[in-house]
Amino acid sequence: STPATSSGVTPKSTTSATSGSSSKISIKVSGGGASRGKELPKGVTPPEPKIKTEPKVKSEPKKTATKKLPTNKKTAPKATTGKGATIKVPKATSIKKEKPSTKTKKALKPSSASKTGTGTSTKDKVPLGVGSNIPMTPARKAQCYKVINGLKRRQALNIKWFEKPVSDKKIVQDYKAKIKNPMDLSTLTKRLDSDAYPNVASFALDLRRIFSNCLQYNTQIVKDSLRPIAVDTFETAEQLMTYFLAKPEYPQQAYAPLLFCWKLCLSVLDTLYNLTNPDGSQTVYYFMYPVSYYFGGTLPVDYLQKVPKPMDFGTITSKLMEGQYSSVDQFESDCKLVIENCMAYNGDKEENKPFCDQ
Repeated sequence: STPATSSGVTPKSTTSATSGSSSKISIKVSGGGASRGKELPKGVTPPEPKIKTEPKVKSEPKKTATKKLPTNKKTAPKATTGKGATIKVPKATSIKKEKPSTKTKKALKPSSASKTGTGTSTKDKVPLGVGSNIPMTPARKAQCYKVINGLKRRQALNIKWFEKPVSDKKIVQDYKAKIKNPMDLSTLTKRLDSDAYPNVASFALDLRRIFSNCLQYNTQIVKDSLRPIAVDTFETAEQLMTYFLAKPEYPQQAYAPLLFCWKLCLSVLDTLYNLTNPDGSQTVYYFMYPVSYYFGGTLPVDYLQKVPKPMDFGTITSKLMEGQYSSVDQFESDCKLVIENCMAYNGDKEENKPFCDQ
């Protein structure tokens, strides 16, 4: 019979049991249903327990639910302290999330500051022509050495006049009185070796002063052969600085540029120095240096009251050769200021009339 085969009982045992016994067993469905009308011999257990256990085995969602519990416990192990703690846990976790975020913000601030400190964006804000915004680095320092070595190589004969400080006892005292910032090539090299120059512009200024000082002190156009030597060597130095210092920093200016007509302006000063008085002395002698030089190092008591802005041709020479003039008008106005100051201070004095006429 089909019920016997489905319950796992062989057909032979069922046939013998039904023929040999007259007793009948009714199978009831679990849950109080009516009899199926099928009879089984004694000793045969109904398959109901297996049927009941099968749905339990099949009901694995409970086991899967138990498997999911560990995942929930992993996400909220800190919330096992109690029901009240479950409310506090999100606050604690939110605080922990905020702390790393604040740390990251603080970490961004120094990085951005460091970029602005060394980046090109801050350099662009510095006005052109200043040069102080370009610091001296090992690479730029090497370029400065190339300028010095190139100057020694290209001006091998003339550079000897500018290699060492002025030490002639005959002129040392007079030289110090006339020249405020003495400079020579050996001193320049020592300062470069000791990292005394914070930027390229300071190096260029000292290099220009070597030749500017020479032109300020040696004012005898006919007798002083050092003036053309200084101009020639100075021009070579400018060419080397342009190639090794200015071009690598373009479009920024590593140092203050010279006037395009600096040689023409210098020829104007040479013309003034060639003027002579009837006795053969230089007409411009009393205008070549600051007024304090002619009064023992101090100005007359009433000088600044009449002359608010002192000026002399030596100062004009240094400003021209050091790149302090940005236009020809500035050079022209300073030259005229020398004469105006003389008239302002000596014009009302009858004894100084010949001096003013000269």
